[in-house]
Amino acid sequence: PMLTSDKAPLTIYGKTYHIFQASPPHTASTVLNNFLIGMFEPGAEYSFMVYNQERTIRRHDKDVTIDDGHIVTKTHITDLMGLYKQHRNTFDEIMFVVANRGVNPETRIDSSLCQYNNVLCIEFEELLYSDEHGRE
Repeated sequence: PMLTSDKAPLTIYGKTYHIFQASPPHTASTVLNNFLIGMFEPGAEYSFMVYNQERTIRRHDKDVTIDDGHIVTKTHITDLMGLYKQHRNTFDEIMFVVANRGVNPETRIDSSLCQYNNVLCIEFEELLYSDEHGRE
């Protein structure tokens, strides 16, 4: 495909994409975020959206904007609809990748959100090695 992955925003066939790694805390979200960074923007600096009213994005102790040179933004904000509505005019497509853990509602997002085409929900156990062969 017509892919421009060496710079942000991620552009495929002329459409711009942004990925939110939006998971509750303590769900292996850092592991998932590192995986996404490695896939889509190797060597990039970590971008984190703070859980505040302004939804500030921080990168190396500096405030940045959502369209300021990064493809993946990690956050613990799990209001996916709110994030989508806030940024839908900035990108053609917004994707969400979520880590869920256990049955506690504090470590899961609403399961109905996992049914959307632009939301990928991954269980905590799927991010771990189950045996030594998985490490190879």
